[in-house]
Amino acid sequence: MAAGRVKLDNNIPREKINWFPTVDYSKCTGCRECFKFCSHKVFSWDKGKKQPIVANPYSCVLGCSNCSTNVCKQKALSHPTLKQLKEMMDKTLILLFCILFLTTTAYCQTKKKTEQTGKQAVKLSSTVTSGKLKPVPVKVTFIELGSVKCIPCKMMQPVMKEIENEYSDKGVKVVFHDVWTKEGQPYSMKYNIRAIPTQVFLDKNGKEYFRHEGFFPKDELIEVLKQQGIK
Repeated sequence: MAAGRVKLDNNIPREKINWFPTVDYSKCTGCRECFKFCSHKVFSWDKGKKQPIVANPYSCVLGCSNCSTNVCKQKALSHPTLKQLKEMMDKTLILLFCILFLTTTAYCQTKKKTEQTGKQAVKLSSTVTSGKLKPVPVKVTFIELGSVKCIPCKMMQPVMKEIENEYSDKGVKVVFHDVWTKEGQPYSMKYNIRAIPTQVFLDKNGKEYFRHEGFFPKDELIEVLKQQGIK
């Protein structure tokens, strides 16, 4: 087979094409000619057995068979035929196309489901704002003034989340301001706090009716909510 080079399609990874030499050790005399000839380092040399090893098969240039056709006089090396190479490339390209098609189809189906879910969410939101489901009026605004970098403030985070989850549908609005940030600093002056964390409670008219400094246990906090009729 005459040596030649075949350009690899950009869509086909080199490791998908099994084009490389095979050694017939019954014919190999250990002359080292293939090892010395190949500049692409396809071969390594086994000093113990004194024979070549195809150590980097995918470094072999597609279509190049010089080592087996022109270098090895004992015919101990062999390559696939160019026809077999073309068949391998065609099959691999078809396989990659099928994988791409299936992946694209799965993506489109997932995207369609996501869009449908989003439309349902928008529809539900529209139903709420249209008046069919009236929003719960805010009876208490619980304002937590602290920082995510403050240890006692961090202890308040799970308390805030539990209050929000359990009482948001009962008229409690939870607000957090990180007063150690540029955005949150004005609120420390607005509410004239002396320490963090500080909890400020506003009634339905926005008037402060209770304040607490430091960590506020959940059960004690709930008692403050009950003062405004929260059950």
